Amino acid sequence: MSDGRIVENEVLKPTEKITTPEQNKDHKSLSILNQIRLGLRNTFNLIPKFILLMIVFLFMTVSTLGMYSSFRKQQYDSQNNGYNYLFRDASDARLIIKKQDNSPITDDDFTAIKALGNIDHIVNNDVLIDTDFMLTDNETTSFNGSCHSIDLLNANIVLGSKPANDNEVLINCAKDDYLYKHPEEALNKELKLFNNNGLAQDNISYKIVGIANTYQRTGNQSQYEFYFTPTVLSSLQKYVCISTSKIETYFQSTYFTSNPYSAMFVTTNGNVPVGQAYLSEAYSYLCKDGKCGGIGLNISSTSQYYTTNISLSVGKTYNEKNITSLLGLSKEETNQGYLYVNPADYNNLFTDASYQASVYVKNVKTYKDTMSQLTDLGYKVLHVKDTLINYSDFNIFGTMFTTTLVFLVIAALFFISYFIIRLIFRSRNVYFATIRMLGATKNNAKSLLYLELFTDLNISYLLTLVLVYLIKNDYVLASWKANIAYLQGIDYLILYLLLFVMCLMIGKRYARQLFKASAISVYKERD
Repeated sequence: MSDGRIVENEVLKPTEKITTPEQNKDHKSLSILNQIRLGLRNTFNLIPKFILLMIVFLFMTVSTLGMYSSFRKQQYDSQNNGYNYLFRDASDARLIIKKQDNSPITDDDFTAIKALGNIDHIVNNDVLIDTDFMLTDNETTSFNGSCHSIDLLNANIVLGSKPANDNEVLINCAKDDYLYKHPEEALNKELKLFNNNGLAQDNISYKIVGIANTYQRTGNQSQYEFYFTPTVLSSLQKYVCISTSKIETYFQSTYFTSNPYSAMFVTTNGNVPVGQAYLSEAYSYLCKDGKCGGIGLNISSTSQYYTTNISLSVGKTYNEKNITSLLGLSKEETNQGYLYVNPADYNNLFTDASYQASVYVKNVKTYKDTMSQLTDLGYKVLHVKDTLINYSDFNIFGTMFTTTLVFLVIAALFFISYFIIRLIFRSRNVYFATIRMLGATKNNAKSLLYLELFTDLNISYLLTLVLVYLIKNDYVLASWKANIAYLQGIDYLILYLLLFVMCLMIGKRYARQLFKASAISVYKERD
């Protein structure tokens, strides 16, 4: 002995070993209660060690959370990538509904839908969402976009204000768009609105009174969003309905399909009395003695949801000599053979009733529950994302690459965390050697090690859940919110199990290094 330490251990004289029954018995293991008590005490007895371990576990937990949430977002995006020529707005929040019996959706129906818990907003007569329009002066300025009600605008107005009158429009653009950087170049310009069938509204110009910047274009969506007053939007909806309906005229046992390039195209003129139609003399051959006045005709309009009919009689026939006096048109228009009716009669071919609508959900993760609720209310429901053409080969490759990358990063996190924890625990080697010398088994010592590690893990995981709550409520790290939004309850369980396995492997690896040497060797190593 020297200074309280054993410097040499030599047997000078052999002695006979005397045993007692008590000495022959195995050492009693520590009770579970004592192991828990010692494990918790070991966790908190040295504050610097505890803080260092918490930093390591928080690093491991938060990093794993970040990688896993990114993986889940990439997985979700790969499942929902694709293209559809029918739907301009392929938002994953969009559900298209119609009644199972194809009857109109009433105001009471919309009230019942809005009462469902996951509804963000509803777009009645949603045909405008998927119709491409163009605001242009046919010279220097042109914008391609979709039309929306100003009541649904939820955006930051960069310049100007919301439309207050029916001849005003607000344009919503992306933050990387030229219009966002130079809004003054478009403000107060007066443009006309066109779609694929030509001028959307006769000789009406719209003044740009505001520019917003929250539009996020995806897929085959239009480049901009146009916001009008509800009155203008209702008019545009009817116009699109007209352009997508099949209009036929039945006259003298003959059907004539109406389109701008065919005979007997049905159009409006205010000079025509209600209940009458003005017919071109080109069709006089269908009438007895060439006289068509007073002969009845029927005009029908068929959409995918309904068919309407109006019955009129031929009031007068026109030719190039009397077209100006009758209709106020030029002689050049007599060769078209159009059938002119009063606007009021023409509007009766189309209904303002809503047969189809788009329901936008708040939480896309629970859209299936919302679909079930809508089905129970008597609707046929289509999730627009389910209609996309998916390029599966590329998605599979991307998923495999991302999965491999995630595992590599997690493996790197494991080894980094292990080596740091190993360094921190070196000061605890003597402690574990001491309790072994005092009679504790290796299993007892391992249990104490695991208890300390898992206590730190659970605390760090709870702190991470608090961090998730703060992110979701925009208190911190707002950039992470987009990824965390894709995590569900099962994902947090998977994340915990993943961290549990990592912690278990760290404990096993460290215990194997710690207990391969004898307790006395540990003392000598310290010395």
